[in-house]
Amino acid sequence: RAPLSGIHEAASRSADNTGRMAATSRSRSGKSAAAASDARGSALLLLGSLDMADGRWPDAVAHLRAAVAVPSYVPQVHRQYGVALLHEGHAADALREFARERAVSGGDDALEALEARAREAAGTH
Repeated sequence: RAPLSGIHEAASRSADNTGRMAATSRSRSGKSAAAASDARGSALLLLGSLDMADGRWPDAVAHLRAAVAVPSYVPQVHRQYGVALLHEGHAADALREFARERAVSGGDDALEALEARAREAAGTH
């Protein structure tokens, strides 16, 4: 059993539950639907991060791809997705996600270092 599997299972249940809540609450107030969407995005980001910590890179890519598709911004989601993509050999896709992160967060030294690694991997120094 993976070291973080209990946390992973709880986060997975949370993502499933918030997805159902978002679908149910769409007909209600837009505010509750947005809150459910934010919670789902956060849960998917957590799942992807746990996958990364456990070295389950394909799972991380899948969870983080779902997180960036949630119609709300969760801080760091594009950065984390980019890291997972880069690890899986998708440097050009990682660069695109890092650019999206920069657009919403403004970037920092760590993001610049990730972008440099992705450019090197993509052969676009």
